[in-house]
Amino acid sequence: MTDRDRFPLDETSISALRIFKAVVDADGYSAAARQMKLSVSSVSKTVSALERALGVALLFRTTRKVSVTEAGRAFYARCMAILEEVDAASFSDTDGMRGHLRVSAAPSVASEILGPGLGTFMDAHPHLKVDLFVTSALPDIVKDRIDVALVLREWPEVKMANRLVARLDRILCASPGYLEARGAPSDPLDLQRHVCLVSLIAGAPDPWVLSHAGVRKSVPIDAALSCDNGDMLRLACIEGIGVANLYAFHARRHLQSGELVRVLPDCEQERVGLYAVLPHREIVRSPATAFMDHLEQLVADRVECQFQPM
Repeated sequence: MTDRDRFPLDETSISALRIFKAVVDADGYSAAARQMKLSVSSVSKTVSALERALGVALLFRTTRKVSVTEAGRAFYARCMAILEEVDAASFSDTDGMRGHLRVSAAPSVASEILGPGLGTFMDAHPHLKVDLFVTSALPDIVKDRIDVALVLREWPEVKMANRLVARLDRILCASPGYLEARGAPSDPLDLQRHVCLVSLIAGAPDPWVLSHAGVRKSVPIDAALSCDNGDMLRLACIEGIGVANLYAFHARRHLQSGELVRVLPDCEQERVGLYAVLPHREIVRSPATAFMDHLEQLVADRVECQFQPM
């Protein structure tokens, strides 16, 4: 039996979903009651009725605020999708491409993929507003109401719904001035005597694992600069500070202009997945699906990668 079977949609139940969403968004019953112009007791009774209908606890209550249970987080994601579809259905167009689409993306993806290609998506859907959050961290998708979180990972987040957009190459780069002053490494272990610029993933340095002459090596790196922002690392590399491990799509323009030179071109690295992480596996809003389809085409058109359509 599904949630919808236990709690069929009608005008009353849709109102209950809006009240529950307001409580989660406002972090409390009183603020939600003010927002909805209802009494606190009415809001509390509505949430309790939802919990009885679903047979699970959705919220933990304290005197000052509420926190969302794991079941509540999953139900909130369903609420978001259902309410978006209900709101979209009230307009004359029936494709659901109205309202807000909330997207988060890593800085490199935002600047090199979305930046040049987002306009065509927005032109195709003029009634849809896009809220873009540029961050290296994976956001709290439910709390931040994110529809699609674009992340670069070797593997997706295990417990979260996701869609693989593409697998992307990484390459080592340095500026011509840096290589003239310090010389170019000829072997991965030579990197230990170079100034290295390293990405931080979830606060930890991203290891450099290179395959050279058929041998895969984890290269010990003493990072001179560690940063969780790929745009900053790329800029530091262009400025001649050191050797950086960049995504090929992120470095391409600067390789073509001569601002950067590829280091150890015979070395290969494991491709990294560009994943679209979603709040719910079964309920995906129409704008989110359209956005991911558009993103796959952008990547196929603009990025040298092993493209894997879903």
